[in-house]
Amino acid sequence: VFLALPSVCALRSSSRVADEACSVDEVWKQLCQNLQKASSAASGAPQVDWKARFFKQMQRAQAHFLAKALPSLVRKYRRKDSLPDLQKLHTALRPSYSLRLGGSRSDGSDVKLLHMRSDSVSLFPTSALLRCNFASISVSFPLRLDVIVRSRAAGCEEVVVSVSAKSGDWGEGLAED
Repeated sequence: VFLALPSVCALRSSSRVADEACSVDEVWKQLCQNLQKASSAASGAPQVDWKARFFKQMQRAQAHFLAKALPSLVRKYRRKDSLPDLQKLHTALRPSYSLRLGGSRSDGSDVKLLHMRSDSVSLFPTSALLRCNFASISVSFPLRLDVIVRSRAAGCEEVVVSVSAKSGDWGEGLAED
């Protein structure tokens, strides 16, 4: 297997045949061994669920990053006033931003996920500005807006801001610091 995990996941989502091909245990064994940087599994070992093993290793690495590496990054990138320098953290975490817009339908059929381009994000030492335009989107009230940040370095995703609005709130500031 010469593909990295994001490529395997993208290939899996392209068709049923590709999904079946990428679900073969040998693919996950290779990804798992690539993650370890060396094969530690013996060839005569009992049958292993390589996909589960791979994701278990990823979860351990993610937990380690969140428990140890992220706090040390925040400490490392402190400014003189002791606040974290968001510009340096942004570079280290390599985040991408999305907006999730949800309306009033209980079945969730009116939820829209908008991935933001990097040029829609401006960073300042202690804040981030996300620019978006809702001119071409039809929404219904009450409206819920979630700002989602996904860190490619940490491999995790978090909702960092969540705002609800009624129809009379539109045009006013929906959220403040």
